[in-house]
Amino acid sequence: MAGEDQQRWQQRQQQQLGLHGNTGTSAEAAGTSVQEQQQRRLILLHAQIRIEMKKYFMQYLDTHGPGMEAYVCTSVVQLLCRTVKLAWFDADAPRGIVDECKALMERGSPGHYLLALKVLTMLVSEINTATPGRTLTAHRKIAVSFRDLSLLSVFKVALVALRQLLDNRAEPRLKEQGLTLALACLSFDFVGTCLDDSAEDMSTIQVPSSWRGLIEDPSTLQLFLDYYAASGPPPSKLALECLVRLASVRRSLFSSDVERSKFLNRLVNGCRDILRAQSGLAEHHDNYHEFCRLLGRLKTNYQLSELVSVDNYTEWIQLVAQLTIDSLNSWQWAKDSVYYLLGLWSRLVSSMPYLKGDSPSLLEANVPKITQAYITSRLESVRLVLVGGSSLDDMLDAEDQLSEQLESLPYLVRFQYDKSSQFVCSLIDPLVVNYKQATTMTGLDAAAKQQLAVLEGQLAWMVSIVGSVIRGRLSSSSSSAESQESIDGDLAARVFGLLSLMDTGVHQGRYQENSRQRLDMAVLGFFQNFRKVYIGEQVMQSSTVYSKLGERLGLADHQAVLTLMLLLLLLLLPGDAEQQRVMQSSNVYSKLGERLGLADHQAVLTLMLLLLLLLLQVMQSSTVYSKLRERLGLADHQAVLTLMLLLLLLLQVMQSSNVYSKLGERLGLADHQAVLTLMLLLLLLLPGDAEQQRVMQSSNVYSKLGERLGLADHQAVLTLMLQKIATNLKVYGSSEGLVHLTLTLFQDLATGYMSGKLLLKLEAVHFMLGHHTSAYYSFLDAPPNSRNRTCYYNTLARLLFMEDAPSRFKGFMAPLQSTCYYNTLAWLLFMEDAPSRFKGFMAPLQSAFGEIAARSSNCSSPAQLRQSAPQLAVVGLFRDLRGIAAATATRRTYSLLFDWMYPAHFRAVLCCLEAFADTPAVTTPLLKFVSEFVFNKSQRLTFDSSSPNGILLFREVSKVLVCYGQHVLNVQQVSDPYNDKYKGIWICLQALSRAMSGNYVNFGVFELYGDAALSDALGVALRMALSIPLADIMSYKKVAKAYFSLIEVLCHNHTGTVACQDSVTFGFILSSLDQGLKSLDVSISSACASAVDNLASFYFRNVVREPESGRPAPGSAEMQEHLRQQPALLPEILRSLFEIILFEENSNQWSLSRPMLSLILINEAVYLQLRQQIIVAQPPDKQPHLAACLDKLMTDVGSNLEPKNRDKFTQNLTIVRHEYRSKT
Repeated sequence: MAGEDQQRWQQRQQQQLGLHGNTGTSAEAAGTSVQEQQQRRLILLHAQIRIEMKKYFMQYLDTHGPGMEAYVCTSVVQLLCRTVKLAWFDADAPRGIVDECKALMERGSPGHYLLALKVLTMLVSEINTATPGRTLTAHRKIAVSFRDLSLLSVFKVALVALRQLLDNRAEPRLKEQGLTLALACLSFDFVGTCLDDSAEDMSTIQVPSSWRGLIEDPSTLQLFLDYYAASGPPPSKLALECLVRLASVRRSLFSSDVERSKFLNRLVNGCRDILRAQSGLAEHHDNYHEFCRLLGRLKTNYQLSELVSVDNYTEWIQLVAQLTIDSLNSWQWAKDSVYYLLGLWSRLVSSMPYLKGDSPSLLEANVPKITQAYITSRLESVRLVLVGGSSLDDMLDAEDQLSEQLESLPYLVRFQYDKSSQFVCSLIDPLVVNYKQATTMTGLDAAAKQQLAVLEGQLAWMVSIVGSVIRGRLSSSSSSAESQESIDGDLAARVFGLLSLMDTGVHQGRYQENSRQRLDMAVLGFFQNFRKVYIGEQVMQSSTVYSKLGERLGLADHQAVLTLMLLLLLLLLPGDAEQQRVMQSSNVYSKLGERLGLADHQAVLTLMLLLLLLLLQVMQSSTVYSKLRERLGLADHQAVLTLMLLLLLLLQVMQSSNVYSKLGERLGLADHQAVLTLMLLLLLLLPGDAEQQRVMQSSNVYSKLGERLGLADHQAVLTLMLQKIATNLKVYGSSEGLVHLTLTLFQDLATGYMSGKLLLKLEAVHFMLGHHTSAYYSFLDAPPNSRNRTCYYNTLARLLFMEDAPSRFKGFMAPLQSTCYYNTLAWLLFMEDAPSRFKGFMAPLQSAFGEIAARSSNCSSPAQLRQSAPQLAVVGLFRDLRGIAAATATRRTYSLLFDWMYPAHFRAVLCCLEAFADTPAVTTPLLKFVSEFVFNKSQRLTFDSSSPNGILLFREVSKVLVCYGQHVLNVQQVSDPYNDKYKGIWICLQALSRAMSGNYVNFGVFELYGDAALSDALGVALRMALSIPLADIMSYKKVAKAYFSLIEVLCHNHTGTVACQDSVTFGFILSSLDQGLKSLDVSISSACASAVDNLASFYFRNVVREPESGRPAPGSAEMQEHLRQQPALLPEILRSLFEIILFEENSNQWSLSRPMLSLILINEAVYLQLRQQIIVAQPPDKQPHLAACLDKLMTDVGSNLEPKNRDKFTQNLTIVRHEYRSKT
């Protein structure tokens, strides 16, 4: 830069930064202005200008920095650091900023010293943070270079500064800034893992090997310990944060195990000294919290065997145990920190099976005390919260903290399960006795109510604890599985026994009390945990068989076994060439065909897949294994799995003599006949449903439950759970949260295949399927539970559809028709001419729609329906129907619902929409039901080839859209645009998109027979879409997804229809596609790319080139006219695609590349102009490189849209993008 030019540039910067008027206001405005204006421009500046800017900012800070206001200084420092980051690869000068900061520190001025530390801290933070407008690759490239060249030097500067400041008793702000700099260095994202400082479980810090000397140096760790001892917060808190990160450095950093052990010794002894002195912990909560994090990191990064070998381990573990007990007892003050301490002890306990050597862990003496302290402190907290009123928060209400703590507790309780369970029983038994005695209480005064509330709260804690302990069975590594199941049964029996008391006597009148609702929530949580371990599919994982498989083969559950089997099947299945070779072997298959009827590969593979089903059953059945042992000597799972692995090998080399020699030696299976005979025997021994249930009931848990409560099997337990679910749905209508938890449990039980089958055997479920209305379950009438109705009916429908029983479906739907349906639509169906109307609904299909349309137009008054039909009942009806529709996952089940709905009740849907069109509370569930009803998920909408049902269904959808659209298009000003207008529109667009992409309607029929259903639906849908400003479409994610999904469908299947729209509509569609391509949502940008590709390909094939059919498709001329009037539409889209592909990160590059060739071929001259504009828009130093890359784009690409030509273009584009970005 010439001298005069540089002087003029500096003068401009002086004016912007307020150099001549160093007031806070002018400098703040200038600093903020420069930062905002130049943040986007810095990337495009010439390299030399960035270097000069960096130099100027540094000089300016040197001259004015110490006297500037703090917030102004921060803005200027941030701008300096961002400039340095962007100029990092421009020259060597920006990398010298560390040495320049050292020079500032040597000036002897505290202000310059602090300024230098601020600059270095901001520099580390800036380089560690991705810059807007820059790709992640470019960011990591700079970050890695900074890590390798400068970060260690910055950390050394921080350590030197901290030592100087500690010795000189400097100002606290200097110490704090020095510690902040050290923490920033240790928090650097060394390997691009996006380390989150707020994460509770911080990952291992991948410090580079060049740091080894500093980390191993004893003075480094001691420095932070000294800072903690010598100062208070915030410096002491920062020192602890640095220690947390030092405790997290990777194991492989240390030069030897000896050095690692020394480092751990220093760290543990430092913690011991802090615990001894208790300095700074009780007085400062921040210190306490960070210290607990430090203790938690010790076991996360080090093994128990390493900890017990540390000097003074005995004293350290005792002090930590005492700290944990004190924290648990001081729950009001330390509730946020308990998570780390419980996590430490749970990890210590989990490591006990792997501890070797004679060094005592001392966990046996301390863990029971911690367990007891946790439980007793929680029980005592209930009383204190009720006495303290609103001054104390109830920990049962803090769901996140509670779940975190209860995740660690099972490890502690199960460590010495016999003793711990006795303690738990000693606490819960008196509570249950008192709760039983309270059943007969009458006339409760305030003191009695408070006492009962305390009792309910304490029981809620105990039930939650028991539930978490039972859930811990899934992760337990104990070898005494059977004894633990017995203890689980003992604890569970106490909770199940409590259920018989909760809905009797005085407790029946306490459903509205918060303490009682917490108790019921705890019971539901217990049910969920018990279900996961001991009911249905999950019970398989708790079997002793799988503990053995886990020990010997690492196959700890059914999922692991099945995964292994499927992987082996895929790996060993012969390929096409191998299949042909083997199948040509007449000797093998001729023998198999003669002896067993297995004449080819298909027969053998079918048999093998059937054999795999054995693993889906309960293979620990004693009956099965006794028979296998008698006949074949296969006494356990290991023997069966060994045999299965050998059989899978058979698929690849079935004629190999070596395989059969091995099989003969091990199992006496000397040839194909022996092997296949065995397979058939195993299939004959496959246990059925009755055998599965018998095995599931063989758990010791059910033995204990049978002894104490008579709950001897799954069926009895599920019956009890269903009774509680039913009770909650009856009495807790006003508690939406509790109803939601209840229905979630019900849904989880019904979702499992085995548990769902078991539910179907219960009388309680049959009663619910026949009596599911508000007359039996009052929650259906409560407005807060409107959303829960969908879940409720979805679950009931799932159970109903498990069996092929059409008659049961009719019985299930009868209450809907006779209660909710009657109450809401009686006026419609039973007015004066109701019999003829009902007969009309049942008339032949060709005349039914004419009658429906006539009666709809002649309906006396929608307002009359609105007055006679309660709004809540209408809302509930459509939420119920939506839940049922969502549960129809097969053609059979969907047909049942369709036949019930059509034609009898669809007229009712339309009439309700007409009556409540201006009420979003009604239209939203109604439209969502329609959207779900037309959704062809899992190909459930598959009608017979001669069936008109698909066409008839679309006609009904069209009527719904037109009816709603006529109302919403007249809505002008609304207070809440999304809820009052946009929400209904996007649901309509979604319904139309689903109907048009479902492949169950031949849309050509509508035009052929002059039916306006399709044109009406498309017309009103596009008008509704255009009524939403484009900015609002892009702002609301659900609106954008529905809109662009519809546009994609239209451009793919109805391109001519889109082209025939007026110029305003066509321009809006293409402008919206341009905006959608820039969306960060991959699904939206991909849908837009597909739509653009279809439009551009349509234009190319019908306008640019001669159509193959000899005549252009409908809409070609219209589209040509649109583009003549608005010639910039397609070039702008092509420009956007080039900018996204070349300059931005994207995970859907293939999708975005597909429309580009079509757009280029439409007008290659425009493409050449656009190409030159893109090149010129780049910085001068990058233009030649970009031009050279783009020259390769059309290499070997022809002027056609054949698939191979498209693939070649996409390949070239990928190469261009890679070459350009690799040097920028």
